[in-house]
Amino acid sequence: MKRQSILFSLVSFFFAGCSLADIRTEQIKSGVTPEMIVKGKAIMQQIQKTYRADLWRAQKTMTVTYADHWPGFFTRLMAMPWHKNDQKVKFEMVLATDDARLDFVEDPKSGEVWGIQHWATYKIRKGEPVKFQKDSDIWFWLPTYSYFTQLAYRISEAELIAFAGEDAMDGVQYDKVFATWGAAEPNGKIDQYIIWVNKRTGYVDLVEYTIRDVQKFMKGKLYYADHRLIGGIPVAHRQSAGDVFNGGDVVHQAEFTSVEFSAKIDIAHFYPDPNQKWSKHN
Repeated sequence: MKRQSILFSLVSFFFAGCSLADIRTEQIKSGVTPEMIVKGKAIMQQIQKTYRADLWRAQKTMTVTYADHWPGFFTRLMAMPWHKNDQKVKFEMVLATDDARLDFVEDPKSGEVWGIQHWATYKIRKGEPVKFQKDSDIWFWLPTYSYFTQLAYRISEAELIAFAGEDAMDGVQYDKVFATWGAAEPNGKIDQYIIWVNKRTGYVDLVEYTIRDVQKFMKGKLYYADHRLIGGIPVAHRQSAGDVFNGGDVVHQAEFTSVEFSAKIDIAHFYPDPNQKWSKHN
């Protein structure tokens, strides 16, 4: 059984009946006003400038190499998609999409490839042809890693963007922006996001989010750090996820050792069978 399937089953058992996660700030709960929308969109536009969206949109793919560290025994057992902790991978994304492929670059799965194209999941084992089959780990983790790596750009696609108040963390001042699709109120199918924007640097240091694709009541946080310019584009080289189980500890952390962008795309590389197109929840 897949680790993620085990996670879903156990989480459902222990937390059955928990309420729908709602991460709205008190300001958002009080009602979204036109002024809040205007200010939220202005901050979002500034994020696009800070992260050089003009340069990013000229790129087609992004490749990062990292080791994924899961410090906790419980979360490794329940949720880690890899066969070992600190698994080193090469992760390639088609920008502005959920399409991606992941190469294992060290044992025990060296040479194996996981991929997703138009929500069709596949594996390529060393010396074997591509095999399309439903895989819950690939379906969840590849688009998730991809989306949060591209978050500063793709969150601007949200239908509702509004200023959610000011806050402070570790002595740093932040503007907070709420983003979702449809209404602000929680919806069992639509995720909510709170973007923490560092007032001094303009970078996104933290995003709070719901995890509807796992369980409706679940929520988490992702901390971004160590921003470096790659071809003029700021990239956070350390991403630390936490609070998924309402705890303060880090669930897992990725440290990028290399980052590359490309203005060209190898279609056959990312789409080994162009005829494979599935719906997200087929």
